[in-house]
Parts: sequence; C-alpha cells; structure tokens
Amino acid sequence: MLCSIGRAVAQDSPQAKDFFISYTSSDKSWAEWIAWQLDEAGYAVTLQAWDFHAGSNFISRMNTAVGAKRTVAVYSRAYFQSTYCEDEWTSAFRKRALIPVRIEECGIPDLLKTLVYIDLYGLSEAAAKERLLAQVQQKTGKPAVPPAFPTSAAESKRFPGIPPAIFEVPHPRNSNFTGRSQMLEDLHGALTSVHSAAVTQAISGLGGVGKTSLALEYSYRFATDYNLIWWLRAEEPGTLALDYSRLAQALGLEEKDSPNQPKVISAVRHWLTHNSGWLLVFDNAVREEDLREYLPPSASGHILITSRNPIWGGTAGLIQVQKLAREESVQFLLQRTRRDEHGAAEELSQLLGDLPLALLHAAYYVDAKSISIADYVSRLKSHPKKLLQPVKATWQLSFDKLQAECPKAIDLLSIAAFLAPDRIPRNLLRAEGMDELEFDEVIEALRRYGLADATDRFLSVHRLLQQVIREDLDEGRERRCSEKALNLIIDHFPPQAEDFREWPACALLFSHALEVIRHAERLELALDKAAALLCSVGVYEGKRGQSESGRVYLERSLALEEKTNGPNHVNVAIRANDLADVLLDLDQLDKAVALLERALKIDKQARGANHPFVAIRLSNLGRALLKKKELTTALRHAKRALKIDEKALGPRTHRVSIDADLIGLILFEMNDFPGALEYARRALEIEIEVRGPCHSDVASRYHNLANIVTMQGHLAAAFLYYRQAIVIYQDTLPPDHPYMKVAVQSLMDLAPYLRKALSDHKGNPNGPNGQADPKLIAEIEAFLKAVALSDSDSTR
Repeated sequence: MLCSIGRAVAQDSPQAKDFFISYTSSDKSWAEWIAWQLDEAGYAVTLQAWDFHAGSNFISRMNTAVGAKRTVAVYSRAYFQSTYCEDEWTSAFRKRALIPVRIEECGIPDLLKTLVYIDLYGLSEAAAKERLLAQVQQKTGKPAVPPAFPTSAAESKRFPGIPPAIFEVPHPRNSNFTGRSQMLEDLHGALTSVHSAAVTQAISGLGGVGKTSLALEYSYRFATDYNLIWWLRAEEPGTLALDYSRLAQALGLEEKDSPNQPKVISAVRHWLTHNSGWLLVFDNAVREEDLREYLPPSASGHILITSRNPIWGGTAGLIQVQKLAREESVQFLLQRTRRDEHGAAEELSQLLGDLPLALLHAAYYVDAKSISIADYVSRLKSHPKKLLQPVKATWQLSFDKLQAECPKAIDLLSIAAFLAPDRIPRNLLRAEGMDELEFDEVIEALRRYGLADATDRFLSVHRLLQQVIREDLDEGRERRCSEKALNLIIDHFPPQAEDFREWPACALLFSHALEVIRHAERLELALDKAAALLCSVGVYEGKRGQSESGRVYLERSLALEEKTNGPNHVNVAIRANDLADVLLDLDQLDKAVALLERALKIDKQARGANHPFVAIRLSNLGRALLKKKELTTALRHAKRALKIDEKALGPRTHRVSIDADLIGLILFEMNDFPGALEYARRALEIEIEVRGPCHSDVASRYHNLANIVTMQGHLAAAFLYYRQAIVIYQDTLPPDHPYMKVAVQSLMDLAPYLRKALSDHKGNPNGPNGQADPKLIAEIEAFLKAVALSDSDSTR
C-alpha cells in the first residue's frame, strides 16, 4: 500500500476528526501504534489502514481525512522520500495543523525545521506513549485500564521496533532499502489473508535482483506480526539442516541436544505444526524437493522461500522479483551516494539494467573512492570486466553448475548474450540444432538457476548478465557467438520488409536485429551481412511511416556496404536506392536524386543497360524527378523502365504496375488527364491481379486514380476510389501512417464539391459507369451528413 494521498483539504467542521495520521507504508506499524494510543486516549483518529476499506471512495475519504483538525506526520527517511506524503504534510503545514512525530534519525526538510517534533526515537514503549500523549496537548486523562498494544487482528502486537523474543536474522535492517513497497504489501497480504491457503510464498528472480533484501525487509517491517522469525541458509543441505536444528535450542525442546539430527528436525517440525505466529525464511533454496522434510504439514505459520528457481509447483505461491523501476534505481543511487547527479544516476541505472546488486556495488565504489557518479559511469565504460566482477561472482556458481549439468544451456546463453535482453523468440533459439525435448531441458535448466525467464513464446535474459557473459568470452568464442546470433536474425528477419504482411515478424525481431548489428560493428565481423540486415530494418521503418529513423539506419547500411565492398559494388547501388526512397518521403529531393543517379550508373556498368535492376533505378529516379517537377526527364526515365520491365519480366507483373502508375502520375502533373487515367487503370488492374484486392499498393493505385477522376469532374467515382483506398489502408497500415492521413484528407477535401454537385440543378453526380446510381447517391449523402456533424462538433 502506498502512502495515502491528500488532494483537496476540507475545512474544519463539527464532524472533523481530531487527528489524521500521515505515514508511508514502511512505517505502518508505527502509524497503527500512534493511532491506537490517541484513540484510547479519547481522540477521534483517521488512519488509512483502518478506515479505507475495499469498495469505498478513496478520494472522498481522503478529502475528509485531511480535513482533520490536526495531522500527525510520522517522520522517517521513507516519509520524506514520498511525494504523496509531501502533499499531506504541506497541506497541514499551511493550515498550521501539523504535529510531527519522529520515529528514526532522518533529514528534515528546511521548511519543517522550524517545527518542534515529538521525538519517539530510541524510547521504550512506556516512555514513548507518555511523551506522545503529553505533547499533543489535548490529553483527556489516563485510561482506567491499560490499553492493549495496537492490533488489526486478534493477537496483540509488540511496540514497533522491538523484534520477537526469537529473532534469528543474519543482517541488520538496510537503512537504504528503496522501492518494492507494493511488492512487500502484496507479499504480506498473501501470507496473512484469512482467505488464502498460500502460507508459503517463494520469492524468485535472477541472482542480485534483491530477493534476500526483500525477505530481510519483510522480516523487519512486519516483525510485530510474529512471535518467532527464523532464517535458514537453504542453498546447501548441510547448512539447512544445521540452521533448522538450531531452532530446537532456541525453542528449548527436549530433543535439542540429541545427536540424532533427523530426530531434532522432526521435533522442530512438530512444534511448528502445533504453534502459530512464526515465520521461517528459507534463503537461496535450490529446488522444491530439498525443503520437503522441513515444511510443516499444516498451515500454522508463514514460510518465505528465496530462490533463483521459479519452479515450485504446489509447494508455494510465487512472486517474481524483477529489476527495480528506473526511478527507484536513480533514487537509490542518489540516496546511497549522497550525490546530486540525477542525469548521471539515470545513465548508470540504464547501464546496470536496474539490478539492485550492481547498483549497490556502484554506490559503494562511488562512496569509497570519493568520485562522482559520472566518473563511475566513465570507468564502467572503460573497465567493465573489472568493475562487474563482484556481480559476476554472484552468478559464477550458477554458471559452474549449469556447465556441469547442461552445457548446451551455457552455449545457448552465450548466443542470447548478443541479442536484445527481452522477448527473445523461443523458435529463434531452437534453430541451434536441438530437438524439442533437448530444448525444453535447456530452458528448464536456465530457469532453475535463475539465469533466464521464459514463457511459452519468449525467453528473457537480464542485460547485465548478458554483458558479464560477453566479457567472459575469449576473443574467438565472442566472435563465433556474435556471428551465430547475427545469422539467426538474418535467417528469420523477413526479406520483404516493405510488405505490410511481414511487419509483425519485423516488429518481433526489430530490437534483436539492432543488437546483433551493434555487436557486428563493434567486432568488425560479417559487415556485409550486417549492412544487409540494417537495410531491411531501415526499409521496414520507412515503409511503416517512420522515415527519419529509417533514414538513419539506411545511411549506416550504406556506409557499412561501402566500407566492406568499395564504392562501386552492386550492393552499394541497392543501399543507395533504398536510402533515396526514404529521402523522397522526407522531401530531401536533391540528395535522393544524387543517390539514384549513382545507383543507376553502378548498375548500368555492372549489369548492362537492359537489366531489370536498371529499370528499378530508372523508375525510382523518375519518381524523384517528378517530385522535383522535372517532368519531361521523369517521363523519359519512366517509359524506359516500363519498356525494360515488359520485355524482361512480362506485361502483367508488379514492376510493370509500378512503372505504369508512375507514368500516370507524371501525365497527371502534365495535365494529360486521359493519358493519366489510361495508365492508372492499367496499374490498378495489374496490382489487383498480382497482389490481391487487399494490399497497401492496391490502395495507393486507387488513391492515384481518385485524384485523376476528380480533376476530370467525376466526383462520385472519386468518392468511391478514395473510400476504397481508405478501407484497404485501414486493414494494412497503422492508423497514423502518412498514406492513411493523406487519403482521409483527400476525401474530406472532396466533400464541398460533392455537396455542391448534389445541390446543383445540373443533375446528380454519376458513378464510374457514367450513370446516376441512387444507392451511391445515398452513400454520398450519408458521408456528407457525417462530415457536417463532425464540423459542427469541432466548432463548439
């Protein structure tokens, strides 16, 4: 539960409560204790944990709550890091109705330093209670009967900060613990819910992600819920049995001194079965079967299991601990290092993949060496292997065991280290020559050691784990694994990236393609393959309307191709052609024309003047010159391209459709509308025949045809063609694609002319066959009515 959020402040009224308790979730036990004391002393108190119930109106209750006569602010480090709590105390401060209560050492904002706080830090329960009631200044008198300790359940709780009598936790509380508040609340709710049978919860995740820290914070934060908390080192059978047996000593069981360890374990298990109010933490457990003899058969207490292994079957409910949220990582670094370098902390968090262990080591290094966070970022980039060594050590045991048990898992992980970390398609990695059962074994092994997350479709590996793996490879293996990853993506990335039907597959592999290309460039290997893949990525981006990013990728592709094969290679012509296509969309016409002329020259020399590739260059150059309004030259190139394609490919091909469409566009600009219409109709017929009726290229042909018939005055036909183009675009392109926007705007621009034609006494607009069509007229009228309503709404 996050700290309660104060919005509007209600005015004091006869019904206003005496106190509203403002606190953050990590201090809930303190807030409940304070509220209990005030309530028992006769005050009316509002506490979110007690008074905000499921189904209630949160905003309404909060508005009423912050309208209390006075607000008790529970001062702590976490409290002053909470934006929501700041809303509450600033509201009360403005009303001069704030009563600060300090429960631990913490920095206090300058604005609040003028207020005297009630200091409960370090006091016993009796002294804390006496000071609290005395200093709120409205004490109604000591109760006749000593009140019970604060509680939200049948059993009483101890004074906050006092652990249970039996409290075996290996580390002190981490004062820099950051984030995870909702996860802690979810974990507490899962363990304490009266409706839940899941009294055993497993906390799973990658080594270094903070599983043990989470269990440790839970043990301290909710210590008042338990009469016994016992921590067990569960990684090795020997330490697990020893720690479990030591509990017999703490409990004073008769069997505590028995040399028969199984007998001692049985006695402890029997005690746990018949007593309640206890919490066991099995830290770093490996597998489900290792714990079976230690788990009590009945639900009499709570059990936490931390493990890299997420496979716990019916033994435990599962909470997966992921990396920190970026803002939590930044907050931790700034708090732990006491530096004011938000930008550098943001960059470092990204480099470390928001992994808590890595952030902790980085913060320690910054503090110990007295350097800035920016300095550490620079050192990490220069010496990653050395600075990441402590993090690698955390994973080394898992690596070693995995290498012994399942070497293919290590091989697969080494290839995955060169892909993007998230959503790696499983079928991609299956291509590494394993059958289904072998691959299943590999995935299970990676999950068991917490080195990868998996679903039925995807695998994910932490970014920092990938870097550690790469840093540990020798040069030869690094290059082999990098090239294997590159080949996997090349084999699966659709070669026709301009085809909208391939876009889902392109999107799935997009981030992985960029990652394998980055490593290929870094290692200077297979640059010709990297250039080709980068070109496909750029074409995909350009065709789906992301022309600027497409330009960047295609420029990199061209540079790689030139570096690999020289400036006059036929592949350079391909890259230049694809880059020019995107530059045309960006209206960088001179650059596009120069690239196309270069590509044409290369292909003529390499392939001959009548090759289909030469026709492509001529056609694209004609399109660029059309945009530059150099119409005569554009028409010459387009007709030459059509002649080559008809002879080389046949009269009914996609390339011929492209050429005919281009000639139609040029003739349209030259005001030769009959000629334009002839070529446009031919282009549409061929495209439907070749591509099918629902393709974005078919929509483009309809759009061009609509423009022509509009200029000829055939408005109803134009309406039909524009509408058909839009329908196809809706099925084949993203809704914000430029082609869609232009088609919709063209149809909207047609509306006033259609309206005039319908109202004109000269007659109704005719359909494509030249005859008035009542059904078509009704459709046009419905369209115009919708446009009128839309215009009316927009002017209100």
